[in-house]
Amino acid sequence: MQLGKEKGPEAITIRAITRAAGVSPTSAYRHFKDQEELHDKVAELATDELVRRLHRTTDEVGDLAFPVHLVQIGYAYLDFALDETNFFRCMLEWKALRFMLGVDPSTPDDPKSEHLNLIQRYFDLLVRHAQALGQTPDKEYFLHNSLLSWSAVHGFTVLAIDGPLSKLPREEIYKLFKPVVAGSLRGMDFKDPGDVYANYPELRPRSE
Repeated sequence: MQLGKEKGPEAITIRAITRAAGVSPTSAYRHFKDQEELHDKVAELATDELVRRLHRTTDEVGDLAFPVHLVQIGYAYLDFALDETNFFRCMLEWKALRFMLGVDPSTPDDPKSEHLNLIQRYFDLLVRHAQALGQTPDKEYFLHNSLLSWSAVHGFTVLAIDGPLSKLPREEIYKLFKPVVAGSLRGMDFKDPGDVYANYPELRPRSE
């Protein structure tokens, strides 16, 4: 884990961790079948750290209005990447739903309750969001709206750590981030998230 925090996923190799531990490379294969499994383990630890931060955020905001709550979750995600940039990069080595849930749904192991609890708390916020919009909180659309906000927050975060925004001071990054995360919330739709004409009904083609 320390190697990942200090140097990122490229530094996580069987040879590197065994050298740091002062053991032979072959001994690592008692714990990890290959390099990918090793990366998955470090990514899991990084995801655990992010989840702990998000839990702290949801606890601290308490009963604040749900828009503020959701915005603070976005800032917590960004802060994790800025504070632990290499560890954040390690987290992204985890693929598909294994990353999103922090568990591997293909295994018989019980999911991590703290991860699923956080997802449930997030979904509760989406229910309040849908109700405030006068829409039915149909969970069929929760994934669509979650991907919308995650894509906006994550995309900005990558720009802030590895892209053209990476040279800016944190205060400036925060200023640029605020309308991004706010826009992702305004764009949520629990009625028909795929309707590009929802806000422009007069422009909808007659054939639709």
